[in-house]
Amino acid sequence: QAIYALARLGGYMGDTPENPAIRSVVRALLTPHIATLMQDPDAKLILKMLNSNIQNPYFLWDASTRGELLKYLEDQCETTIRSGNHVLQRPLQDSDLINLDTTYGSEFVFTAHKEELILGNIFVRLYNEQPSFPLTEPRKF
Repeated sequence: QAIYALARLGGYMGDTPENPAIRSVVRALLTPHIATLMQDPDAKLILKMLNSNIQNPYFLWDASTRGELLKYLEDQCETTIRSGNHVLQRPLQDSDLINLDTTYGSEFVFTAHKEELILGNIFVRLYNEQPSFPLTEPRKF
């Protein structure tokens, strides 16, 4: 259900308006490849991928990226709860947002992805290691 809700929030499914803010968060936190899969979401496939270790030209995901995502999300939840932002009865003030990511994760970059050359959502190093891997849109690469 969560995958379908996220796909609808982002406007990936065609019957809901496109939401650029949600899409940028999905691309950053769940990778561009998962964001592409949201257009016709297969929840079992997406969840399987997020719980697997996969290295292909489209998707670089393992225990470290999973752990990094969980740590980021836990930190954001903890910061929100500690600051009381979830129950504030007054307007937010700058001091409330000291540790809260006001981009909501849209600028998040996985450590494993920082050093990678990515062209057209393809990890070039992994493509070079797996040149026979089929690309869905080779012209964009």
